[in-house]
Amino acid sequence: MIGTLRANRRGNPKKMLNKKVKRGEAIWKREGKIDVTKWKDKRNIRIISTSHKHQMVKITTRRGHEKLKPQSVLDYNAHTSGVDRADQIMSYYSSPRKTIKWYRKIFI
Repeated sequence: MIGTLRANRRGNPKKMLNKKVKRGEAIWKREGKIDVTKWKDKRNIRIISTSHKHQMVKITTRRGHEKLKPQSVLDYNAHTSGVDRADQIMSYYSSPRKTIKWYRKIFI
């Protein structure tokens, strides 16, 4: 199992998730088989996984720069389904009310 984790979720390791992380750095905590990773790229990303141990992998960006990413983030991005993509795209274009008809949104 692998997925993103909300910061305000009950049962999170608060001390770890409240720490400041610089760009490109990662912190993690492991309890039993559960691994929680906080990594910062443009924003803070929190990943929870039962199938990964913390491991940073060197990747090459589109522009040819090398940077380190956690293996769990790479696997999550590779296997993201359509629902996760749709939620991500909808978050960029939020509307004030989701229940009104589309033509009323234009007038608002």
